[in-house]
Amino acid sequence: MKCTNGRRSKEHGSNGHGLKRRERRLKRDVLITLILLPVTLLGCRSANQNHDQLITSPPPTLPEVALVAFSDDNTPPDNTSSDNTSSDNKQNHPSDPPATHPSPATQTSTMQQAAEIIADDITMRAALSHANFTRSIPDHLILKVDLSAASTTPRTRKPLNLALVFDRSGSMADDRKFNHAMRAANIVFENLSDHDIVSLIAFNQKPSVLSPAGRAVNKDFLRFRLRQFGPTGDTNLSAAILEAFAQIESKNAEGQMKRVILLTDGLANRGITDPEKLRKLVAAAHERGIGVSTLGCGTEFSEEVLSSLAKAGGGRYTYVRSGEQIPTAVSAELNGLLDVLAQNAKIDVRATAGASITRVYGRFLTTPTPSYSFELGDMRDGERGSFLLELTPGSFDTDSSAGADITITLDNPETGKRNKYTIHAESTFTANPEDARSSTNKNVQVYANIINAMEKAEEAIQGRDIQRFKEAHDLFGRYYEIARKHAIQTRDQQLLNQTFLLRHFMADLSDASAQTPMHGHDDAQKQLRKGADYRRYLLEHHRPQPAPQQPHQPQP
Repeated sequence: MKCTNGRRSKEHGSNGHGLKRRERRLKRDVLITLILLPVTLLGCRSANQNHDQLITSPPPTLPEVALVAFSDDNTPPDNTSSDNTSSDNKQNHPSDPPATHPSPATQTSTMQQAAEIIADDITMRAALSHANFTRSIPDHLILKVDLSAASTTPRTRKPLNLALVFDRSGSMADDRKFNHAMRAANIVFENLSDHDIVSLIAFNQKPSVLSPAGRAVNKDFLRFRLRQFGPTGDTNLSAAILEAFAQIESKNAEGQMKRVILLTDGLANRGITDPEKLRKLVAAAHERGIGVSTLGCGTEFSEEVLSSLAKAGGGRYTYVRSGEQIPTAVSAELNGLLDVLAQNAKIDVRATAGASITRVYGRFLTTPTPSYSFELGDMRDGERGSFLLELTPGSFDTDSSAGADITITLDNPETGKRNKYTIHAESTFTANPEDARSSTNKNVQVYANIINAMEKAEEAIQGRDIQRFKEAHDLFGRYYEIARKHAIQTRDQQLLNQTFLLRHFMADLSDASAQTPMHGHDDAQKQLRKGADYRRYLLEHHRPQPAPQQPHQPQP
């Protein structure tokens, strides 16, 4: 559509043509409003809204973009349209024919600075912050790996063999957590089919099997059993987990999705209490095909233990801030089990050409390493994650380079095959500083800037430093606007989604800083730490999907 500026001609007077032009302006204004509206909505904070839950609606979809081009277009967005990107710097543009992939179980894709692969309903992209580097520009190379799962064909759901394991220790009476857990169990029952197997276990100092493993047919009996127990006693986590494994294995059958959903609000103080021994129990069960997902509620549980168990079990960890959020969190976990696209997923990053990995964002890395792995477990339909690492070149000689091989390994639950795919990203040395500066991949750089600002804000609020938090918050706001405008100008849907998610997380921190005194109050500080840890977890495991349908929500 041609756009003209200047004085209105006779042909564009106040009659038909002028009306049409005003209509086009109105449509343009509405379109801009639809794009910018979510930013405004994310800034609105209702008094009863909790912002540490999984976001249940995805960011907006940019209009008329079937697939965002993944390119190393490094031109600043102010004077550049995405249509001007050269053909050498783009791949999988919407106008290109769809990519095809060979059938072997191992596949490799190679290009410089950025790469993408799509296979088994999984898309993995990798890009470096610079195509060229000198001794001092940049300070370090940043590698950004993006992963997303989206089903392209209808799938037949596997029958579930599910063990619900709920803490019934005395602390579960607080905030009506146990009552909310029973409501969550009811919702699970209503969303299971007659082909599914379910067992229900409540535990304190010992596990009580409220309903042994059996087909989810007599739901009235299941609801009746929920009313037979109340919260009291201590927390024997290991005994409950072992009982859950026994129940699942008692009804073991070929083709089942076997999973334990564990909810607790406290620390293990009976039975096996050593975190590493607990992890090994879960890892051994995972080898036998049983997965474990964990939910921690309140401030007294150990997020390190629960996230470690979920990682060992190939499942997901969820932080539940208050009792009333338990039904939503459990429903979301069940919904995820019904949409698993890949299992035992793992990303391995190996530095090449003598480079080393010197930082992994959100992870504790004490010394440089040549490789790093991310254990992902199940990949669910609609799930996405982002990973940032810093690379230091090993040489600054002429013709030297620095890069990484990024490999994803996953099991296809439909075929039973284990597949492996590798992509490569690389940067080359230059003696010209201007070449290094002009080779910046703005997508990677602006995202890293936002993450750095958010981490500074988290450190300030946990350190009870109001001034540092305000400075980090302002810095985040500036980087956020740069990233958002760049995403809209270059029509980069993925970057737009990521910036909206980070904006949501920063709003969490702002709420926390406003509601929590920067001195004393141990419970508030624990909640802040758990929230920060969970936000980092969600950057790698975010699933912006609604909870499953709840046709019936009977009272416990």
